[in-house]
Amino acid sequence: MEPTFTRKSTEWGGALAAFVLMVLVNALSNVIPFGGQTQKDISDKYPTLFTPDGFTFSIWGVIYLSLTGFVIYQALPAQRHNTLVSSVTRLFILTCIANIVWLFCWHYEQLWLSLLVMVVLLVLLVKIYRTLGIATQPFIWTQRLLLVLPFSLYTGWITVATIANLTIVQQAMGWENAGLDAINWTLLKLAIAAVISAIVILKRHDMIYGLVIAWAAYGIMSKQSGTPEIASAALLLVAVAVMLVAYQGVSRLWKSP
Repeated sequence: MEPTFTRKSTEWGGALAAFVLMVLVNALSNVIPFGGQTQKDISDKYPTLFTPDGFTFSIWGVIYLSLTGFVIYQALPAQRHNTLVSSVTRLFILTCIANIVWLFCWHYEQLWLSLLVMVVLLVLLVKIYRTLGIATQPFIWTQRLLLVLPFSLYTGWITVATIANLTIVQQAMGWENAGLDAINWTLLKLAIAAVISAIVILKRHDMIYGLVIAWAAYGIMSKQSGTPEIASAALLLVAVAVMLVAYQGVSRLWKSP
């Protein structure tokens, strides 16, 4: 029986092109650099208590590596009739565009616009996450590696990045002490990250997402070691996320036949 649905080459080819362009623009943005300043230069210009240590951003290498696997996977002939991959790919192309737009907003210090674009990127990733039906759909190991893993990593990191972007906007606008002082604002944001992480780990059984949050919190703890309240709260978030991930891992092993 002939398949009733066939993906167009503009879709799977477009995803490849969009991803390559996104990686290229990311590299050029710091090499040139856009606006005469690197991403780190701008981050250093607006120091906040939510900013993680520099080593934390090495996770981008893992994210890009996993996304490389996805873009190759979605372009394979075996996936040309896969409606799920098609739905994810269309949204993925939009995330690449959002990522590129964010870079220009950030490098030219259009901070409010950068926050808006970051929120759009997060919404698109959440849409992909829900489309995949993580924890509600059975996946074989290749799908877990090439479909689930990339977007668990990416969504987890952009969750943290959105909060960090908001914090930098607060700093730039002089609102870091509006209503609460900077320490309590940061404690509140860490608590929000903890709640989101717990919900995703327990409801979606997504251990990767939880580990990304733990990694970001560890980076915050390292960077903010001079502020005991923040370092302690970040360490607590690391502990909670790791314990919940361990619980999910044990539960999965216990339930497996």
